[in-house]
Amino acid sequence: MNPKTKTALIVCSILSALLMMFGPLLIGGAVVGSIAGGLSSIENSGTTTPDRTDACEPADTVATSSMGKLEGDTTAAKLADAFAKAGFSKEATAGMMGNVQWESGFRADAINEIGATGIMQWYPGSKVTDWFNTQDDLKGRPATDEEGQIRMAVWVGKDKGSWNNVFLSKAVGEGMRAIDNDLYQSWLRASSPEDAALAWHWGFERADDATGPRRQSAARDFYDRGLAGLTFTGNPDTSGASAQTGMVRCDTGNASSAGNVQAGKVGGAPEGVHDYSWMCSTTGVCHDGDGFSGDRIKYPHNVGRYQCVWYAWNRLGMIHGKDGWDWVLGNGGDIARNLTGRPGWTVDATPHAGDGISQVGGALGGAPPYGHVAVVEEVQTGGDGWRIRISEGNYGTGGNGAWTGYNSRWLTQQQFQGAGNVFFRYNDWKK
Repeated sequence: MNPKTKTALIVCSILSALLMMFGPLLIGGAVVGSIAGGLSSIENSGTTTPDRTDACEPADTVATSSMGKLEGDTTAAKLADAFAKAGFSKEATAGMMGNVQWESGFRADAINEIGATGIMQWYPGSKVTDWFNTQDDLKGRPATDEEGQIRMAVWVGKDKGSWNNVFLSKAVGEGMRAIDNDLYQSWLRASSPEDAALAWHWGFERADDATGPRRQSAARDFYDRGLAGLTFTGNPDTSGASAQTGMVRCDTGNASSAGNVQAGKVGGAPEGVHDYSWMCSTTGVCHDGDGFSGDRIKYPHNVGRYQCVWYAWNRLGMIHGKDGWDWVLGNGGDIARNLTGRPGWTVDATPHAGDGISQVGGALGGAPPYGHVAVVEEVQTGGDGWRIRISEGNYGTGGNGAWTGYNSRWLTQQQFQGAGNVFFRYNDWKK
């Protein structure tokens, strides 16, 4: 088949109709593929995956008492619950969830420019309605129907015919432990969410690209936090797991060591205020709706008003200047992962004044799939470890990108136990 490339058109769930006008500001960015047969997403014989673009995150995912959990009536929560009830394992479910986060951000109404549709970006979109028409109670529903897509996703998890082993060697080459030399079995019985993510990526999506580590990282996030509270009856196959060699795993470095942490502060971002007027002379943002003109703004896109990515890049530009580096694509929680291994950047577990900090859930906040990004304003060290003061945008429950969304708060080293590499910096930044 001829190669086809897709860039998923995913926008924030809040104000989605308004955001559709911002063509360059879309999240997603997976290149997915299939070989003929089954219900895999789209044909692809080897393309390069573009980086994700920036997008806003709903404010209420930043300030919540249950970070990283799939609660409420969201599509992601329903999908995870459906897989748990269908008898799949926690590992297999997390692997699937990591792929869906990358494919669509859990948007049932996501349709890209060539018609790939839904949470799994099935291509063509008619595959979805064709499957709906095999179910008496789904006949006639549009391809974007959420309930139908979730049921179809569960069916994919049970239908070995939707999978093949064309890319088995590539999955193994990336560190996946193969079970019965079969990608479907390697997903179904995976002993880790990372293995399950690779098996789903190469066996069902069949995306001949380099996005496996990102899918693995998202799967681990769901396994560690997002799937808490669900009951899974499926059992992973742990036989031989200890004999694995060359495994590719997400870096879950421990922040318990002070490492090269240095006390210090940047200065300029205030505590105890909740608007952006202090940025007026530097960025031209003096009142609600200001900014987005001239060359004063590092990140000029007015998506969702004053969301966290908009704030972080402007604040980092205020601190370090705008020459020699560029803003990096991704939702707030994606940025540290996206910068890992990127030339000129360092990502680690040790904070420095003037760093960016990016995380999904945990102490920083921001539920999957969006996460949160902020700026390290001050680092203090002591006998009980370090603590940091961060500044952030789009924080609070007053609505997406609320003008009162600026905030500054203190966080401790203990709050980042097990969080891994969440601090990022450009190596040539002058502090």
